[in-house]
Amino acid sequence: MLEAQEAAGVTHALVSDSFFTESAAVALPAWSPPDRARLCNAALAALLARYPGRLFGLGCVDPFSGDAAPRELERMVDELGFLGALVNPPMHRPAAAAISRSGLRPAPRRRGGPGPAALRPPLA
Repeated sequence: MLEAQEAAGVTHALVSDSFFTESAAVALPAWSPPDRARLCNAALAALLARYPGRLFGLGCVDPFSGDAAPRELERMVDELGFLGALVNPPMHRPAAAAISRSGLRPAPRRRGGPGPAALRPPLA
């Protein structure tokens, strides 16, 4: 993938593992949704660390995980350095509060595309 992007002149890519998060529910049924999200976000952070400045992350949270959802959202932005998160539904109260506290901005869902996102403001 990186070689094809380079050949096409693409210098940066936004990466998310939301599909893996969904399939992890089947593969790891005994794990809680917050633990699966942490696992997926940690794996994504490891991938991004291999390509600093080239790949950027959009993590994911389960907004129905109570207080764990905003904590994971804050962790992925503050500790893992992700640009934002996929949050579905985006205005679930704990997730919306965490988005507000973190300085992220809700981004609308693209028709037919992945779930809604919360993104950092553009870097100057």
